[in-house]
Formats: sequence, C-alpha cells, structure tokens
Amino acid sequence: MQRNMFAWALFLSLSASLSSQTPAPKFVAIPLADVLPAALANSSLTAPKANPFHIKLKVRDVFDENSPMQAEIEEYWLSPTLWKRIVTAPNLHQVTTRNASGLHYETTGDYFPQWLTLFVGGIEDPVPVDRWGQPGLHLQQRELGSGVPPVACAAVNIHLTEAVAPLATLCFSTLKNPLLPLITGPGYEIEFNNYQRFGDKSVPHLYISRLPNTLLAGKVELLEPTKEMEDFFATPASATDVNPLASISIAATTVQKMARPHHDIAWPSVAKGKTSGTITLLVSVDKQGATKEVSVLDSDNVRLNQFAREQVLQFSWMTAKTKTGDPVQITGPYTLPFQTTTKDQPEIPVFETLPVNVIQSRALTQIKPIYPASAQVQHLQGMVYLSAEIATDGSISRLGVIESSNPSFEKTALDAVRQWKYQPFLLDGIPAKVITTIRVLFGTANRF
Repeated sequence: MQRNMFAWALFLSLSASLSSQTPAPKFVAIPLADVLPAALANSSLTAPKANPFHIKLKVRDVFDENSPMQAEIEEYWLSPTLWKRIVTAPNLHQVTTRNASGLHYETTGDYFPQWLTLFVGGIEDPVPVDRWGQPGLHLQQRELGSGVPPVACAAVNIHLTEAVAPLATLCFSTLKNPLLPLITGPGYEIEFNNYQRFGDKSVPHLYISRLPNTLLAGKVELLEPTKEMEDFFATPASATDVNPLASISIAATTVQKMARPHHDIAWPSVAKGKTSGTITLLVSVDKQGATKEVSVLDSDNVRLNQFAREQVLQFSWMTAKTKTGDPVQITGPYTLPFQTTTKDQPEIPVFETLPVNVIQSRALTQIKPIYPASAQVQHLQGMVYLSAEIATDGSISRLGVIESSNPSFEKTALDAVRQWKYQPFLLDGIPAKVITTIRVLFGTANRF
C-alpha cells in the first residue's frame, strides 16, 4: 500500500480518529464536473478568459538548503498561444516560447527533472485534464462535524501494468467557492496554499510537492500583469522546434527490457511481512541511461521500499531513442522481484508524506499559539506555513518555517506546534514517520 492509497484509506476511515460521541460521518456524492470548472475559473492562472500575467516561482527543498532540488520558474503569458517560460536549475537552463509559429526551445543541460515538471504543471496545468476530465467521476464529501472541516475527494486507478494500478486522488477542502485541489498520484503530487487576490482570481502563492523523505516548496516571489509586447515572444534562429529534454512515458514491458545487467541484490531481512514478491517503482532515466529519480508505486513489503529505491538508483539502462535516432529521457514502471528472510528485530519506521486534510483528522492536541503583543497593537493578521515531521509516537520531531507573512508570528507558531500531538500512524502495521505541512493563521481567532 503506497502513500496515495494510504491517504485514501485514511480518508475513508476518519471516524476511527473521532470520539465515540461523534455522530457517524456522512458521505455525499457530487459530480466532479460540477466543481472542477469553478475551481479552475476561481484560481487557475491559465483557465479560459484568463488575464495576461508575469510570474516568478522559486522552488527549494525545505529540509536541505544544499539540495540540488532547487529552481526558478519565470513565465510571461499573454494567451494559450503566446507565452514564454524560463526555467533555471542546477545544470539546467531552458527557455520555451510559444508563438504563432509553434513551440520553440533554447536549452542548456541534459535532464529535466520530474519534480520540476510538477511545479511547471502547477502553474500552467494544475489539474491534468487527461486524468481528471473523464466523464462520470464523483467526489465523495465526508461531513465530519465537531469542527472538523469537510473534505471532498475523488479517486481513479492509473493502470501502469497489468498488475499495478495505483490510485490518484483529488481533494477539495471546500466546495463553496472552490479553489485548486490537492492532487496525488503516480508521478504527480502537488498541494496549493496561501491564496491571494490577483485580478478577479484567488491564486496560490505557495506550492508544496511531497517526495520520498522530503518536501519541496515553490514560493511565488512575483505575480503581476505582464507588460510585454508581442515582439518579446520572437525566437532566435538557434532555437529548436523539438524539445531536447522531453520525457517519454515507456510501457512497463519495455522498461523491463531496457535495464542493463546489474549485481545480484542481497536483500536485508525483515521483521515481518512477505519474504518474496515484487516492488514496482516509477523510474526516470536521462538521455545517457542513468537513473535520476525513483519512487515506489506498489510493494509486497513496504519494509523494503527504501532499500529498493536505493538499489534502482544505481541501475543503468539502454539509451532510449526517438524515431529519428536522437537520445531521449524516459519515465516508466519497473518491477523488481525480491527474496528475503524474516528475523526477530525491531521494526524500522518508514517515512510517509501525507496531505494536510488526512493529518488534521488525526490531531489529538493542538495548542494555540500566543498572539504576539506587538502584532495585537498593530492589529496585524497573517499566517505561518510550517514543515513538520511527526514521530512514530505522534509527537513533533522536526519543524521548520516554509513561509510567513510576518516574522513576528514565526517563533510563537513554532513554540505552539512543537507541543502538538497526533494519533500514531501505521502503514501495513509499521510505525510511520510522517512529513507534512501545517498552516497557522493569526487573526481575531487563531486558526489552523
């Protein structure tokens, strides 16, 4: 069971975290087509009838300031057929221009990371239509009462192999004037926060993406109406009409054949669970055949997931090529068989990254922060977004500031949240450390 399945299972069983006096929660089925268009119109920068904009988004690893997972995305957008995007990251610089003659690329670098694609998509296509535009999808809204905000989620299976079809989920925190949803799934997971007005829209200014063992945050540093004229979108003669860093999705059977011979894997023993089976991973491979990114899609024993990721990160692959013979980067599912033994030993906690609504449902104690005296005098309101690691006993073990509207709120928010307590999380019976985000609002009544 992987994190998107885990989150969906917890969503369907939230009543376990409520007191026995809480009435049984109710489900209400709502067509997704009745909600999603309104959410996009309210908060997507590129929805129909959108106004021209200029945006700068800076991405960073909130737990590691030296991580290579950092980038800047700048985009000038006049219309769906006239825009320019500039992406800068370690060992990468790409300018993509869309104008009357089509798409054009100016590129330095050999690999466009999948994690970076998430943030580009968050700006340009926050809810992938190929996945969520299919007819007949319904949201299941859970009305919990007792002050717990209702959550409405939809889920679809993404068929990657005959045996592996992980869930993708889409969740709205409100259906009244809906905004962009939290989306999870194989190869795509992003959460939108800190909405601010831009013209007639409420636009997210903080994007969060969860990866194995970490969180990436994309902060909007600039959002303004664009002043560029049409000639700004002209392209130099050196630009190409084919994206040299396009990533091609490859079928599972092909990915299996592309793996080059590797050393025999000496699997570690496990405390319990299956001793033989398979782990299916989503791999991203550069044009030279080196593994760049790996995430787990499905596993017969989650205790081996991290070890499997570490092994596959060392794999090399046959170089994939286009029909014209040019090397190309690829993504696809790869299934790794395992054979191990059980051994009487302490369980090693696993890491999970879970959406805010699931975390909120497990809260036991939430101490309110002290409203700073200086802020009260000035009648200041604002918010602090925190990154948090919840230990296996439900306590807060690691905490940091992602963003705040005013530095005076940061210390009191940290002091309060360090005292919070949650029901412990289990994944297939294993104690789970959980990585999440926490929002603390300061106003007339502090809220979370």
